[in-house]
Amino acid sequence: MNRRPATPATKNELTAFRNSKAAISATPEEDWVLLERFYKLPQDQTFSRHHLAALVNNWNGEIDKARSWFKQNPSSYQSPPKPLTCLPEPANWREFVASDMPTCPYAPGMPNAALPWPVIPREHQDSLISSMNRSKATNFASVA
Repeated sequence: MNRRPATPATKNELTAFRNSKAAISATPEEDWVLLERFYKLPQDQTFSRHHLAALVNNWNGEIDKARSWFKQNPSSYQSPPKPLTCLPEPANWREFVASDMPTCPYAPGMPNAALPWPVIPREHQDSLISSMNRSKATNFASVA
């Protein structure tokens, strides 16, 4: 959409996000990649939405449109890399981060503090689990 990252959301965009939150949250990684690739193609070919609120209000329809377009134009699509699988969420990881890693991006008050475990990049999950396993002063559950 060619927006600056600091551009605040409009009232219509906030309403659209609130109304479409469940559909957006349920979108698998493959569909995110597909939609992103679709929106990067020339507009005169794809006729994708020009306004963020319109995209969000028509979320599942836009994913369906992207799938259909790539099915009809397979030469313009390269398979995305396989998403890394999410590790099982370790018990008490947030408490561990808060007490032992206060400058970690997922610690309270940090930019990514509210991110749910499945959204955290796999390499960060690995690092957090390794840190929890190495910590001798804590009694947190770990994942092998």
